[in-house]
Amino acid sequence: MDTARLRGGELTLTGTADAVRLWTVVAIRQLMPAFSAVMMFVVLRLLTRRQSTAIAAGMIGIFFWRSSLGPAPSFWLELLAESLIVVLFTFVMIRFGLLAALVALFIVNVCQIVPLSLDMTHWSAAGSNQTIGLVIALTLFAFYASRAGQPLFGKFDANR
Repeated sequence: MDTARLRGGELTLTGTADAVRLWTVVAIRQLMPAFSAVMMFVVLRLLTRRQSTAIAAGMIGIFFWRSSLGPAPSFWLELLAESLIVVLFTFVMIRFGLLAALVALFIVNVCQIVPLSLDMTHWSAAGSNQTIGLVIALTLFAFYASRAGQPLFGKFDANR
């Protein structure tokens, strides 16, 4: 029977069904933070009536919502990393939209859960390779969708 197990403190995916199950659970769990962040920015924009003030207040809210500075061994390094994550997430959400922010949250969380390894003899190779394949497939689909039907290298004009 395919079941996910903990081995050495890490998750072991023993089959494709486990990998798909894990991806589905992570995707569903990332819906609420993404929707909540967008709703927070919308409400802050309505309250402050200024985009820059709403973004600054929203970034502070996201920082305190998701930060885990308590157990950090190096406070300043953790503060810098958390700040960078909040800035990047906010930029992706505002510039590229909710779907891109949701996919970013999904990828970050899946890559934190699944032990990734390129070693084919490692015990985590099956789940790792499937997850790497999923990330590559999402990347290629996002690139294809961003082209919006345009040719990959533009139009070649033979008359020039």
